[in-house]
Formats: sequence, structure tokens, C-alpha cells
Amino acid sequence: MSDTLVQRIRDHIHLNERVADYPYPDNKGKITSGAGFLIDDRDSFMKQPWEFRNGNAARPATQAEKEAAWLKLREAAVEQGKGANKRADAFENATSLRLPKEVIEADLDSKVRQHMDQARKEIGAEAWNKLTDGQKTAITDVHYAKGNIVTFTKLKKHAQSGNAKEMAREIGIKSGEDSSNNPIRNWDRERRNHAAILGIDPDGSEAWKGTAEKYQREENLPDTYRKHLPTPQPTEPPQEAETTQQPQQEKQSDLGADGQAFLERIRQPNARPALDIAAKEPRDWTKEEADTVIQHYQRYPRPESLNEWLRDQASEHFKSRYGDVEMIRDLSGRMVERQPQATTPPFMPDP
Repeated sequence: MSDTLVQRIRDHIHLNERVADYPYPDNKGKITSGAGFLIDDRDSFMKQPWEFRNGNAARPATQAEKEAAWLKLREAAVEQGKGANKRADAFENATSLRLPKEVIEADLDSKVRQHMDQARKEIGAEAWNKLTDGQKTAITDVHYAKGNIVTFTKLKKHAQSGNAKEMAREIGIKSGEDSSNNPIRNWDRERRNHAAILGIDPDGSEAWKGTAEKYQREENLPDTYRKHLPTPQPTEPPQEAETTQQPQQEKQSDLGADGQAFLERIRQPNARPALDIAAKEPRDWTKEEADTVIQHYQRYPRPESLNEWLRDQASEHFKSRYGDVEMIRDLSGRMVERQPQATTPPFMPDP
């Protein structure tokens, strides 16, 4: 591994991880310090070369001072674990313990090399060597944050095949969920990793737009990202093909029995409820309206382009209701009702 790549990854992680010289409980209640270094057991905490800061003066912390800080942080960690979800900087003055900068930097350098080497082994050396430095940087960042790539099965698969577009779709990380089960993400980290995979400017409009499109259905997507989404256009149904004026008898003979029955049906009042429903945004349909659309395209013959549009609209409804997953169909090809899931569409990157 080149020192240039290691430095690039270190700089990338510096941006993505809040580097803190003080100890604090993270959003899961784990005692942390430095660039996301876990020191969540007492022995590890007591072994750290903590300094006791008093203004600008610093000296090595005593065992008693370390012990007092540990007990105080453990109490705060319990509250974090119960959902307090305070930011790291809320604990900056919780104790007077600090890690020296040189200790943080040396530890970060060591951990970057460890995580990069392990990511290379998990993906495979041959595939790893074909990745760009940006892709290696983003994948190492995921490994640093989550401890492995193995559980990110889709990301690993696309890294092995070298598919940058799909890697960018699967590079997401969530650090937990809020009280409404919405994913909690470091949005700038998402944008930087997205850009690193694709080799684009992380501060350019393409990176902002790509991240916004990827997570547009997540309620926690900030407005600073959402404003990069294109203005949605109203959905219009395709027009049924017009036919030239012909004698009624000739038209019906061309359509056959099913076509004649369909013509008779649409001449009746309220004969086209499925088309009227399908012209609306699928996410706004009720269950009864979705059933109407599905029953009509399964039961009544229409031009194939129109039936295909109805099927697509129904699929969009189910994606917005149940998530971006493949629908279950019975042996006749009809969609089977799913139970709503407490997940957030459209993309569900591996955690």
C-alpha cells in the first residue's frame, strides 16, 4: 500500500469522523475518543495516555482522575443508550481528560492501515487492485466505520465486479435509527463516499444531486440536499391510440369478442376508474384504489402499452408503501398483498 493512498484515506476519515481529543459516549452509548476509537471497557480506558487539562496546562492524569472520569462517562453512556442521542461536543467539558494529538494521529494511521488491509482481503486482492484510489478510500471508510465489508454483500459484489455505479448505490452507512425508525446518517459522509466511488468532485452539484436522489424518500434528508432534486412532473397516462373512422361493424370485427366487450364497457358511465386513479401520484392511492387498478389491468383487455403503464403505476404504489423490494406474485403473475414494513424506501443499503 502506498503512503499517498494511506494519507488520502486518513484525510477522508478526518472529514467523516469527528476527531475529538476528549472521551464521550457515542449515539449507541459506547465510550469513544479520537477519530471514532472505541474504548468502551474499563481496562482499555484506564490504559490510555490521558492528560489532565486545566486551562492551557496539561499533565499526565492520575489513576484516580481516570477512574472518576470513567464512572461519570458510564452514567452518561446509559442515558445515550436509552435514546438521549446527544452530540459528541455536548460532552467536551464532561471531564478534564484529553488525548495528546500525536497519540490520536498515530492511532489513526495504524487503524487506517489495518482496515484497508482487511478490506482488501475481504474483497480479494485481484479485485481490490483494479479499484481506483477513490473507490479504495470509500470502501476503507465503510470498513473503518462498521468493522467489515462482508455484511455489505451488495457493495462487496459490485466492488468485485468493478461496477462503480452500483457501488455508489450501495456505499451507504447508517449509524442508527431515530424514534420514528428513520435511518440516522452522516449526510456529508454519504456525499463524499458517493463522489469518491464515481471519481467526481464531492463539492460539485453532481455529488449533491446523486446523494439526494439516492435518499430522496428518507424523511431525514436535509433540505440542503433535497433542493438539488428535480421538480417532480405530474404523471400523465399514455393516450389510447386513435383509430380512423370506420363503420362500427368493421371495427368490432377487428377487435374480436374481448375487444368488443371492452368497448361496450368503456361506453358506460364510470367505466374508466382505473385510468382516473392511475393518473394520480401512486403514493397517494388508497388500498382500495390500488386494488381497482390491479383488478382492471388483470381482468380487462387493453392495448399492451396502456396495461404496461397501469402495471408500472401499481408497482410504484407498492414501492412507496412497502419499500423498494421485488413484489411477490402468485402462479398467475398477480401481485400478492404484503404487510407494510417499518423501513424507508427506496434504496436500502446494507447497514
